[in-house]
Amino acid sequence: MVAGTPDSGFRAAKRGGLSTSDLLLGAGGAYLLSVPLLWLLAGSSGASAWPMALVWGLSVLVNAPHYGATLLRVYGQRAERRKYALFAVWATGLLLGLFWLGVHDAWVGSALVTAYFSWSPWHFAAQNFGIALLFLRRQGVAVTPATRRLLQASFALSVLLTLLALNAESSNSLPAPTRGGQVPNIDLLRIGIPSDIAAASILASLLAYLLCLAGAGWRLYREAPPQCLLPVGALVLCQAFWFTLPSLALL
Repeated sequence: MVAGTPDSGFRAAKRGGLSTSDLLLGAGGAYLLSVPLLWLLAGSSGASAWPMALVWGLSVLVNAPHYGATLLRVYGQRAERRKYALFAVWATGLLLGLFWLGVHDAWVGSALVTAYFSWSPWHFAAQNFGIALLFLRRQGVAVTPATRRLLQASFALSVLLTLLALNAESSNSLPAPTRGGQVPNIDLLRIGIPSDIAAASILASLLAYLLCLAGAGWRLYREAPPQCLLPVGALVLCQAFWFTLPSLALL
């Protein structure tokens, strides 16, 4: 049997290439299952009316394990601290200084917020793309270079949609709140792309995004049975819920 055929991929999955925890946690399946519940909660109570303690508690519950594992990876062993000293020591010190300046200077604070909202989509897109390939390889699915490029382009185009939406002059993104005037007004530093140009660019990017997804999905469907593609589908949906759909809603 040739490696990468549907039968070989199915046998790899049967050998334990994919578990329920992989699908729920690694591929974001648990998040997708929570979307209807979050939608109902936000609609009934209004997300802006949630107590701040609840918001912070949920944030810590969801984000702390991820960041804790990253910190342990970088700082847990002396060899790793030396290997990543540029980021673990010097870049961290620089960021702490910038954060201090951002509290006192509105321009620096706005630049930091803009950098975060611009870089974050790319970080998550690259991470989702890498995890998708990991799950495919674990299940014995052969990913051709053309399929890989199409899948990668779909994630990159999702990021482009986000950047276009954030920088359009008609964007509805909100500035950061202030505390009784004690904190400088901090807002996104938008390029201010004219509405007609932004709309045309977003429409073209959205079309390319859908075409790349369709092309990658069709190629993968020919290489593996549908059950082997569940993690990829879940990651694509997570990417859409996190960035693609909110970006369209910003306009």
